[in-house]
Amino acid sequence: MQAVTRSDGICKELVAPHGFHCEEFMIQTQDGYLLGLQRVYRKIQKSGRTVILYHGIDNGGDIWLLNPPRQSLALMLANRGHEVWIPNTRTSTYSYGHVSLSKDDKMYWDWSLDELVNYDLPAVVEQVTAKSATQKVDFVAYSQSSQALLGAFSEGKLVDQISKAVMIAPVAYVSHTTSPIALIATRFNLGLVLVGLNIYEFNPRSTSGAKILETLCVTVNICESDILSLITGPNCCVDDTRMEFINKYELQSTSVKNWNHLGQLFQKKSFTKFDYGEKENQERYGTKGVPEYVPSRIPTEIPMMLIHGGKDALADPDDVHRLLGELKQTPEKVLFLPHYAHFDFVLGTNASKDVYEGIVNFLES
Repeated sequence: MQAVTRSDGICKELVAPHGFHCEEFMIQTQDGYLLGLQRVYRKIQKSGRTVILYHGIDNGGDIWLLNPPRQSLALMLANRGHEVWIPNTRTSTYSYGHVSLSKDDKMYWDWSLDELVNYDLPAVVEQVTAKSATQKVDFVAYSQSSQALLGAFSEGKLVDQISKAVMIAPVAYVSHTTSPIALIATRFNLGLVLVGLNIYEFNPRSTSGAKILETLCVTVNICESDILSLITGPNCCVDDTRMEFINKYELQSTSVKNWNHLGQLFQKKSFTKFDYGEKENQERYGTKGVPEYVPSRIPTEIPMMLIHGGKDALADPDDVHRLLGELKQTPEKVLFLPHYAHFDFVLGTNASKDVYEGIVNFLES
């Protein structure tokens, strides 16, 4: 883990102005990606916990800090004496690229959920436990990071390093998603179309993202949709007057392959690894089929809290209920908010009261 200084970093822009301590780090995954990682605290108490807050697809770690300080989960936890760590996944704004690949290289974008399971999550947990001198950490996962954590748990990874796990808007299954971009990715084979156009990065705010939106405008009438709704459908509780500020930071880059993987899960109605076709599957997995992540294999000794919304177009309630039905043990706490959609959990004006107070209580109980 290497300490770094950024003039445009999360610490300087979103944490330090509110009177909290913040440190920026860079860590390396086994496959060579350089991830950004922030440590946020006020005054760490002896009884305080070490908590990782991991973001979702097309997000960065800043997503936990875009609400005002008293409505931010990261700062709520830090203010109570806990040590908060905020990772930024590969290719997101506050990470640092790759040891040998550039963003112009096709291989830089050759990743999806499986690489998060195998490389990003283990690197983050290993470095946080080492730096904090603790054997176990709490893990709060949102959206795709919950999918990655469930995938890791189902394969026996990280089980001995996580003390408590909170899953917010989990997307293990996406069989019933009504997310516009997810449906388009499936219906129109968007991933194959974009790869054919030599587009491997997905970020609606980037140059390549503009090309993607232009392609979508030709195929379906979504040209007038706002970017957040394009990913998640309508959100109930995001303050429209803060959208200019939010749009300064979000959304961020992911790979076309990552969205293509979600499209495969929708088609297969299952929770599987990336399908490369029979020949390459045989080479990679030793089988022509695609191995599954199996929720029923997740050990029961990890206390869990699961939170989901009735209007979530990406983590549809039916898919979340399927996940709950396949776990060996029902999570200690399940919180269902009928009016919440996907981004309401991290950007909603009432999330601190509706969601975060319950998370704090669960972690401290």
